[in-house]
Amino acid sequence: MAKQIVNVGEEANDGQGDPIRTAWQKAMANFDELYDNWSNLSLTDAGIVDGVAGQVLTTDGDGNFTFEDAATGTAYANADVDAHLNTSNAANNQVLSWNGTDYAWVNSASGGIALTDLSANTTAAGTTSLTYDSDTGEFLYVPPVIPTDITDLGITDGSSGQVLTTDGAGNFTFTTVSSGGSSLQARTVLTFTTTTLNAFSGNYFNITGFKSYALLSIETDDAAWVRIYTDEAARAADLGRTRNTDPAPDAGVIAEVITTGAEVVRVSPGAIGYNLESTPTTAIPCNILNDTASPRAVTVKLTVLQLEA
Repeated sequence: MAKQIVNVGEEANDGQGDPIRTAWQKAMANFDELYDNWSNLSLTDAGIVDGVAGQVLTTDGDGNFTFEDAATGTAYANADVDAHLNTSNAANNQVLSWNGTDYAWVNSASGGIALTDLSANTTAAGTTSLTYDSDTGEFLYVPPVIPTDITDLGITDGSSGQVLTTDGAGNFTFTTVSSGGSSLQARTVLTFTTTTLNAFSGNYFNITGFKSYALLSIETDDAAWVRIYTDEAARAADLGRTRNTDPAPDAGVIAEVITTGAEVVRVSPGAIGYNLESTPTTAIPCNILNDTASPRAVTVKLTVLQLEA
């Protein structure tokens, strides 16, 4: 059906136009034709010449549309991607890297790093660490513990006025040094408190002092039996001796006292004490017994004079 034109006359209400009913009959007929043929419209109805099977519709940007072959037209084919990214030359586990002029596939050792290439070194005595969480993709760094004072380094504090000395083998001790330019040493009070001891029971302890010393007095804060030795072997051998039995002259016992309460026992005349281990140390081996009927810690004070550096 050809397009039907509604006659509207030369001017409004001049009686020359189509009656209203006739005008709408023409309009409805035009609408029906459009709706009936809408599903049959194609690109050719828009003036585009059809191409051959497999071609694609391209534009020149000026409103001109043409069907052309994909390989020879403006489309970017798989071969173009292969040539640009060198996929034909890629080997297993290689990574894509820019070489300055193009992208190229290279080994990961020269073109990038993997998570397995990452590591963190820590010192044997350190507490720092670096870990990787494969679930979250996060690295966690635990910083080292920073000491707040010298005791955090495992060094036992000394008495007021003492200085920190070394034996040259990595062992550090607070010792008393002479004052006023004199080579003579000042006497030192070594204070030691045991762990809680059961009633009438004792244990082994080492009091930090000097390699050799003059023992002047022994003080306890309650009833106790205190024995001082030259070395740990002598202390172990003396374990079964009763308090009413004197040690043998060569048993390695420097001195011993039995107190009935808080008491200072003079060692008169003074005794020479010394460490007789194969490598002498500043440890003074002791056996301290709580001589009361209740569990308690015993505090022992040794007044000594250093005889050896």
